[in-house]
Amino acid sequence: MLKRLTVILLLMILCACRTVPAKPADFSAVIISDLHLQIAEVSDNPYVPLSSLTKEVLNAVAEETMERHPDALILCGDNTNSGNVNDLKYLHDVLRKVRESGTAVIQVPGNHDFNLSDRDTYDEYTNDLCEPDDRDTESLSYMKIMGNMMILAMDDSSYRPDNKGGFSLDTMTWLKNMLDQAEEEGLKVLFISHHNVLLTETGDNYRINNPGLRNLLKRKHVRLCLSGHTHSQMIFEEDGMYEIVTGTILGSIHPAGFLQIKDDSVSYVMERADFSSNPDLEEYASVKDEESASQMYDVFMQIFRDREYSQEDSEACAALAMKYMDYYGKGQIGGHFEEILNDPDYDKMIEGLKDANYGPWMESVLKNPPQRADRIRFEYKG
Repeated sequence: MLKRLTVILLLMILCACRTVPAKPADFSAVIISDLHLQIAEVSDNPYVPLSSLTKEVLNAVAEETMERHPDALILCGDNTNSGNVNDLKYLHDVLRKVRESGTAVIQVPGNHDFNLSDRDTYDEYTNDLCEPDDRDTESLSYMKIMGNMMILAMDDSSYRPDNKGGFSLDTMTWLKNMLDQAEEEGLKVLFISHHNVLLTETGDNYRINNPGLRNLLKRKHVRLCLSGHTHSQMIFEEDGMYEIVTGTILGSIHPAGFLQIKDDSVSYVMERADFSSNPDLEEYASVKDEESASQMYDVFMQIFRDREYSQEDSEACAALAMKYMDYYGKGQIGGHFEEILNDPDYDKMIEGLKDANYGPWMESVLKNPPQRADRIRFEYKG
């Protein structure tokens, strides 16, 4: 009898320690980042075409989201340009309409959200929208379970006042506890932050500066992270873990991500945000995008003229440089790098740009092209 009881006890212990396989999940989301909302009148920025119409952009995104009716609208930080209370209130009121339509609102703060704000002020205008199932006491990080998905919305910006991303030791402990819970309950995890998890080559102003974070997420079978901050559209993969970095919606391609998780299949597509609910905004965006491209073309032309290229060579090299910038901005350079490299004007373009920062940067990217960043599909299995 004692031997039998011992065997039963051992089996119970083994079962308690066994990781529950992640359950199939159905989940859909619209994803934007770096809205930098300012309701006060601001001047145009030629390199950020919609910087003066952030209110209109926010309302157009809300309209598109309510029309699509996904499970969640996700904002990856720098939702306001400074954390101004009036901006936070306006953002809250628009997002409340989205929440009342039946779509969950998931938002994480970015470094800009604390320029004129603090945790308590930011929390006042966000917490009631997010409806968390658990909250970290040391930051504004929270957890929300939606079906078979655990959403980890992380505050990586309030702990460090130097604009660098990071979590306190207490927040890391809370995160590990949440990941343990997800593992025990067989939940898939979506990790959302403002600073980046897998981006490393641009320095510690962009990444989350906790050395053990990536290994912790991978050890706990997290397969998908969402972030922003860089204003560029990128996708990274490391040891089976993917990170989708959404570019600023104010930029020339106005990226909005559409995420679908069905059973174990994850699909993501980046498209131009739909501004058709506001014809004036749509027209303005088109005009500003053309102006921005024209200004960039002029910059390239001036560089090549300064290098004493002929008019014909300057135009050919500027056109190729603009093609590169277009592919890069759309997250498609990984699928078109051979086209650029094999262009007869490539060497001349790189030579002309070698002293202007653009050349070394383009060359380094094309030698080690990134993964295509406007779409991805993979199986989410632990």
